[in-house]
Amino acid sequence: GLDDQFGRLIAYLKEQDLYDDTVIVLTADHGDMLGSHTLIGKHVWYEESVGIPFIIGGAGIKAGTCETVFGSQDMPATLLSLLGIDIPKTWEGHDISQNIINGTTDDGSYTFLAACPGRDVFIEEFKKHHRDILSYGWRAVRDRRYTYVISVGYRIEPLLEYYLFDNIEDPLQLTPLTDEAARNDSNGKRLEMLLVSWLERQGDPFLHHLQHNREGI
Repeated sequence: GLDDQFGRLIAYLKEQDLYDDTVIVLTADHGDMLGSHTLIGKHVWYEESVGIPFIIGGAGIKAGTCETVFGSQDMPATLLSLLGIDIPKTWEGHDISQNIINGTTDDGSYTFLAACPGRDVFIEEFKKHHRDILSYGWRAVRDRRYTYVISVGYRIEPLLEYYLFDNIEDPLQLTPLTDEAARNDSNGKRLEMLLVSWLERQGDPFLHHLQHNREGI
């Protein structure tokens, strides 16, 4: 059904001689586990949930694959650049339009991921206990090979956990390094520094849990 409707849109653009002057994007805001890892829904760091499609064409963009890692926050800047519109200086996100146009990949690219409890049952529970719901959930960083996750969960009593996934050697994400093994791995250390630095820049209250852990509390 989706293919049929996209086909209608593209056919119309070609009929109206607009196809070569239109940037066409197929994307989504999130994936869904659909039973993978025995999970349903989206509030988790596995690729089925966070690995959204970004298929782009038209406007003379050549066929090819760009494997630069980027997130939803990078789409506006990238699309404005492709359209020849200035990117507001206040916007966050990276412009990867040149990677798309030239079919190149930024090997050092990465993106940050975050999730907080959002369902009504969680919101009410956190309100009842006077806890900041925005400081819970999990935070992660994904580069071209690894996903590094720090999680405290969705419950009132935080459970601090660390995961390092090698998405090349373990594409189904079944055997991550966990906790101290993840943190002591050279790639875990590198990615944790990136992640913590980002949390500090954002003023993320999630840092509260990490500071307590480092103080041995």
